[in-house]
Amino acid sequence: RLLLEARLGTLGAQLRAIVENSPNALYLKDLEGRHLWMSPGYERRSGRPVGSFIGKTVREVFPPEMAAIMEENDRRVIETRAPVTAEEEVPEHDGLRTYLTAKFPVLDADGAPIAVGGLSTDITEIKEAERRLRQSEERFTRYFQVSPFPAAITAAFTPTCPQPSL
Repeated sequence: RLLLEARLGTLGAQLRAIVENSPNALYLKDLEGRHLWMSPGYERRSGRPVGSFIGKTVREVFPPEMAAIMEENDRRVIETRAPVTAEEEVPEHDGLRTYLTAKFPVLDADGAPIAVGGLSTDITEIKEAERRLRQSEERFTRYFQVSPFPAAITAAFTPTCPQPSL
């Protein structure tokens, strides 16, 4: 029994370290959409104290159009009793951020949903890099379409470095 308690204590400390140090926003909402719990990562990311969210719905803390999307994702989780992954945009202290959000049902012993859990990862920089890449590809394509000079790409070039002989 003491060994089991020690292992549970270690596991609890490990999980606490993950939750407290993760840059991701972790949270739990009741079936009416009220925030029950939020990780420190949520506070660090949003720039607002967790207490400003607890007990409130997304409609109380986010613009209506964004809240509607979040509520729809929560509803899908509750109805299907299955995880849902979606991109959600959220206004924050440093501007609009895009999150890849995984939401999942928290079920009781009988399999009935009692809450919605979520983990949101900020992918704003990735989305911006994708946008810049698309712009670069469009410029590249336009150049070849309007250039008065003939041009062709015949093969991919992979540079190699000669290995020194020993």
